[in-house]
Amino acid sequence: STMKLLVVFSVLLLNGHISYPPSLVTAVEDEGRIKLPCMMRGKRCERAGVVDVDDPPFEQMSDISAKTDISDIEKVLTSKNLSNGLSLGENANLKMHPFIEAVEQDCSAEIKRCGNGKISPFYSTIACLEKLHTKGKLGDKCEASVFSRNAANPNEHIFSHDEDWEFPATLQTQSGETVFNGTFYYGLLNAPLFYSKPDQTPLTPVMFGYIPCRTQPAPRGLLFQHNGGPSAGLTSYVLPAGFYENIYDNYDFVMIDQRGMGLSAVFNYYGAQDLASWDIDTIAYFSGLFGQGGLYVNGDFAGPCYDVLQEYVDINEPQDYTDEDAMVQYLLKKQEATVKCSKVFDRRDGETGTEYNVLQYFGTQALSYDIEWLRMAFGFPKVSILGFSYGSRVAADYLSRFPQNVLRAAVSGVMAPDPNALSYAKKAAANTAEIFGFLQSRCNEAGEECMSNPFPKNSTDYFSGDANEALTELFRRSAPGSTFYAEKCGEGNSPVPLRFITAQLSYRLTSMIYSQGDFLNNAWPRAMLEIPALIFAMLQNPCLLKELFVYDSSVVNAIQVFYLIPALDMTGDANAKQVARFIATHAKDTYFSPGLVMFSLYAYSAFGWPQVSTPIAFSNPDVDVAIGQALYDQRTGMNMAQDFARNFPKSRMAVAPVSGHCVSASHGPEASDVIMRFLLFSKEFSNGVMTDMPPKPMPFEEVAADFVNGTNDNGLGYYLKRWKDETEAQDIVSMIE
Repeated sequence: STMKLLVVFSVLLLNGHISYPPSLVTAVEDEGRIKLPCMMRGKRCERAGVVDVDDPPFEQMSDISAKTDISDIEKVLTSKNLSNGLSLGENANLKMHPFIEAVEQDCSAEIKRCGNGKISPFYSTIACLEKLHTKGKLGDKCEASVFSRNAANPNEHIFSHDEDWEFPATLQTQSGETVFNGTFYYGLLNAPLFYSKPDQTPLTPVMFGYIPCRTQPAPRGLLFQHNGGPSAGLTSYVLPAGFYENIYDNYDFVMIDQRGMGLSAVFNYYGAQDLASWDIDTIAYFSGLFGQGGLYVNGDFAGPCYDVLQEYVDINEPQDYTDEDAMVQYLLKKQEATVKCSKVFDRRDGETGTEYNVLQYFGTQALSYDIEWLRMAFGFPKVSILGFSYGSRVAADYLSRFPQNVLRAAVSGVMAPDPNALSYAKKAAANTAEIFGFLQSRCNEAGEECMSNPFPKNSTDYFSGDANEALTELFRRSAPGSTFYAEKCGEGNSPVPLRFITAQLSYRLTSMIYSQGDFLNNAWPRAMLEIPALIFAMLQNPCLLKELFVYDSSVVNAIQVFYLIPALDMTGDANAKQVARFIATHAKDTYFSPGLVMFSLYAYSAFGWPQVSTPIAFSNPDVDVAIGQALYDQRTGMNMAQDFARNFPKSRMAVAPVSGHCVSASHGPEASDVIMRFLLFSKEFSNGVMTDMPPKPMPFEEVAADFVNGTNDNGLGYYLKRWKDETEAQDIVSMIE
């Protein structure tokens, strides 16, 4: 049965190639070449900005679709376009949102019934009008103008869409089963940048993707899904196949590239007006390319801060997290670079002289308001929300901010409601460490069959100690001051940082577990065997491990909307010394080391960004929420799920005794099914129900032989063989990254 759905689109071709909106095409053709500024990093930049259209990465881009020639895709993006940052044009000026003007004009009598006769405050007034609409007490003009809308006929003051943005789509399972034939739509929300003051605001485009319900208006309203990140979400969504027909018979199914990411970033940065001449492959490509909202670069294309960040390219994160002085210097440089980038987004209203910064309005609060404005565009339906990982924070904020508009919600891999960045960083690291420690202790209990080296004794650099001794040795090689890799693999080799080692143990472990076909039967004891096997593999292949360490730690790569959002969503701003001491102190504790990646992500957000924190809302006593939780989720554990549940007292939880992040149709499928039926069919379940109880696990010796020797495509032996195959070296680098 399927778990992940592949979207297969019938591509619209335009004269055999993509033609671009004129506002985006500014590159100059010269004797068959495209003259571009130097946008590539590293050695590739030596081409001095003049590249053949057949050179990488452009020939790789042309492989996106065999049906479409997009070898000239580089015409779309140039650093010249982006050097001035966000292109708002006339929309940079503060003005009343056109929808509010329409409401004032068409609902003047009804507005008087809602208070003082003025539309401000807007959200209170529109809520009052919605109540009158529900009671059938609106005049015909107001009803037709504001509320008689749906996904097939959205409000033109809020939402832009035309038939050129409609793509025939077939949704198939991985096994090839067709679960839906229909049409996939793209539309552009004309969002108020100042979402809390839409009567005096610049406007900014936000891209939504949606599949309208077969019946309009949709019987059960709008179903919004966010798959986490934060990142662009138009080209990535996962639902159990069995629910698609019900969804499209009852809901408008909606996704988003949130502000500053994906297609919303392309529109933000270029001021493009439409996608009419783009085919679906190009749309999907740019949604992914700008997926994390890079402000320095996105792939090989310059971001809006490319020019001002050039001097910081060689400023790198300290190799040793425990070096407090080095960390302070890094944080100060990071702050300096971030502030310079932020100034690129400074704007001034041409009439009043009001100054503002666009990045200030890219947080999760903004996303909640964008969902609400889409709801208004679609005729004010009820909203159901499905959120995974970071998507649970999106759900929490919308449920708290607009509870009266919510039908139901379901979340998985939930993030805790802790508003403090440093506190959350510690909690995230501790959770990862606890899961790692649990698996290690279970392996200890299992004895020699789990603890001993599973590789043949004639293996190169065979290590004769047990798994605990192997882990100690692996950590020793990456300890501060260690010269092991330089001595073993040749002079000039930099060390392999401990955070890289532990990231492999925690995240590569997860991906390997996910890859098992019969997940439940392999989860235990497979998970216990994979950690020691991976430890021994890294220990016995040190130079290969060193070659695989491809980590660009330049400070410019940390300047992304992806990293901005935690800084906006959380409080706890601290100075550089406080953050450096916090990081160094916890990095010295090997208990925390498996979680240093998640730890540093949130710890860094406590310092450097100049924007004011806009913490999300995170509680409501009245909304119905289903939580699907993996018992051994290494990113967002049971403690976080229980914190979430306390903030939403009407929530209930289904727990699957599996590892990995979130539940899905392939991973904790019973828990996934429970929360989906709650969300879509209002089917109740007992709070705390345990689902997916595993059958009797495979014997250790069978799993060990299968996993270590690589008798199938999922074992560590298979990965090791790939690692050692030089012809696939680039694939492995991509896998590790």
